[in-house]
Amino acid sequence: MAEVEIRTLIEEAHERAVAKAIEYIEQKALGGEKSLIIASFQQGSSREGSNPIPDPLLHTHAISLPVVYDRSSGRAESLYPSARMLYRHKMAAGAVYRAELASELQQNLGVLLQREKSWFELQGFSREEGKYLELMNHFSSRRLQIEAQNPQNAIEAQKVAYETRKQKQPQLPRSELFAQWQKASQQYGFGLEQGRKLLRAPLERTVLGQKWQEWRTLREAATSVVRHQSHFTHRDLVRAVAEAAQTRGLNSNDVLRLTKKYLSSRQVIELGRIDGEKRFANKRLYKMEKQLLSQVRKLEKEHSFRVAVRHLRAAAERHHLTREQTEALQEIARPGRIKVLCGLSGTGKSHTLAAACQGWEKSGYEVLGVSLSARQAQRLAEQTGMGQQSRLSKALWGEKQQSVTLAKLLWEIERAAESQRRYGRRSVVKSPLSAKTVVVVDNAQGIGVSQMKRLVEEVRRAGAKLVLSGDLKQPQAYEHSGALKAVAQSVGAAELKKVQRQEQTWAKQVVQRVGSGQARKALQALAERGLLSIAETKEAAIEAVVQEWSERGLKRPQEHLMIAETMEEVRILNRLAQSKLVEAGNIGKTAVRVGGESIRKGERVKFRETSRTYGVMKNGMGTVRHIDPISKVAVVRLDTGRMKAINLRHYKGIELGYAVTTTEAKDVEVRHSYVLTQGTGRDAALVQVSRAKVETKVFAYVVDKDVEATLKLARQMSWSKESELGIMVEQRRVQEQGRER
Repeated sequence: MAEVEIRTLIEEAHERAVAKAIEYIEQKALGGEKSLIIASFQQGSSREGSNPIPDPLLHTHAISLPVVYDRSSGRAESLYPSARMLYRHKMAAGAVYRAELASELQQNLGVLLQREKSWFELQGFSREEGKYLELMNHFSSRRLQIEAQNPQNAIEAQKVAYETRKQKQPQLPRSELFAQWQKASQQYGFGLEQGRKLLRAPLERTVLGQKWQEWRTLREAATSVVRHQSHFTHRDLVRAVAEAAQTRGLNSNDVLRLTKKYLSSRQVIELGRIDGEKRFANKRLYKMEKQLLSQVRKLEKEHSFRVAVRHLRAAAERHHLTREQTEALQEIARPGRIKVLCGLSGTGKSHTLAAACQGWEKSGYEVLGVSLSARQAQRLAEQTGMGQQSRLSKALWGEKQQSVTLAKLLWEIERAAESQRRYGRRSVVKSPLSAKTVVVVDNAQGIGVSQMKRLVEEVRRAGAKLVLSGDLKQPQAYEHSGALKAVAQSVGAAELKKVQRQEQTWAKQVVQRVGSGQARKALQALAERGLLSIAETKEAAIEAVVQEWSERGLKRPQEHLMIAETMEEVRILNRLAQSKLVEAGNIGKTAVRVGGESIRKGERVKFRETSRTYGVMKNGMGTVRHIDPISKVAVVRLDTGRMKAINLRHYKGIELGYAVTTTEAKDVEVRHSYVLTQGTGRDAALVQVSRAKVETKVFAYVVDKDVEATLKLARQMSWSKESELGIMVEQRRVQEQGRER
């Protein structure tokens, strides 16, 4: 809707931003001595639109030849040796482009912009709401086409984009297209005058204002680049700074200057060159990691908490432990104040901890179970017996909460410390930890460095013992992950390798192969037994999952569980399963509407929220035994065996439970499972294939027809997301250099 002069400025800003992105790749991915040989094609419209008028879309196709020009030798060389580094830097290059474009628009036109996650948009224009939402949708035909197919992730969206893309058609001259676009815009109330209002006089930024924006940008980037792990590369920081710089008037030169400034500051230390790239760490987080490992080594040196051999033998016999589990039991029960138990899902970690709990209690110690969520704490108590008190114990000492969440434990410790500071000896609030306490932490791989450090410090201060149990192959902590792996490498770990949950030997091998990254062999084993199905479309795959589930799961749905990767897929599977049960007459005819769900007698349900009033846990599951359509009171038999009456007028956090997401399935164990997957990494795949005792059937669908479907799925299921602490990365580099010498 702007004049020719303004349109020209926008096109020039776009071209300069493209050039800056290419320049960044040449400098960082190619080392600065080589140049890409690129042909660029600017286009102003999309393939789709209101025929025959396409939508406006300014973009450039930059096609690189498979050779580069070496300026030092004056020769052309193959691009392929540099292809891996070019691929690594592509996300950073995209961020550099957006930062440069945003800066050009602000400095030259005074356009008001706003940040949206990792990109920017015009201020006041939103895809969710706003005055010009209809106009945006009118000019987003291609986006609406793809969204109409309801893709669940980027892979599916790419598939839909390829399948629905039309061949390019001869187009009108751009001058005629502008006339048509302006006519269409005016119909939606956006004319030349509205367009002029978006342009303002560029603000004159003061030196102080520039410094302020640079400080804000660096602060945001420094936080985001170490959100998941403490070490990072130059390109990671460039991307973080470029994304933070958008809408703050900082261009690509500022981005690279700020990146260099931060890397040379006292806040960062260099870890050395690893896998061809220099790695850096945040000094504060590095110091925290160092303190954690120092505390761990101090605990390791103390040899208290002795357990009589006869108690361990009795516990092993009572729980029928295997030889491997007995050796692990002896290791974690040995004198010492910190122990680690690792193993794949289904190897019997909880079973081993149950025997250890008996041995510690017989030796006069108090065992405290700790998990990350209330549901996991409840499951830990059920599987190991932690927290189960006799009536005599309750009468003499009162009911003690022996299985808690980590947040609850740390809060109780802080509460006791505060009471002690205020009232001294008169304090009646006692710390849950003492010199006779054994703290057993389940799913410890989900604990970040900060919480792990505090937990170790509190255990050491109280004179207690810490036992960390977890699976290093399962999803790690969201923020600053890798703590359990570092502790295990520092003090050693008792490891369980033999899978016990599955009944068949070949099924155990499938879990072990997925855990070791051999997903292709695992899929071949499933295919040989007819347990792998790959459909042509997603809809066909969903239909196959529900059909297979209905053939065996209608009578006993609590033993048959469907697992999918997205909430939308879970919702579809649940609705289809419910319709199958209604057709078969296996659930009640009268339904009660709760939120977006219709609940009937006999339904399998899952709870979305924890409620102390009704005694249900988040992600807990159960079966509806009775439901009153008038009072909306449901009687639910939980999978723990307890019966609960729930008023659905008050508690609305309930949904169908025939299918769950991979994340929700971590705490579930069934006899048969049906997995709908496209492969989202080794950790997720391990959860999916390890839930069923008897049989797991995997369903997938074709995304890229140019790649063999089973091979593509195996690659996706083998991709590992394991994280390491910066201090461990540095130690590994030093060891490798020592071996080379």
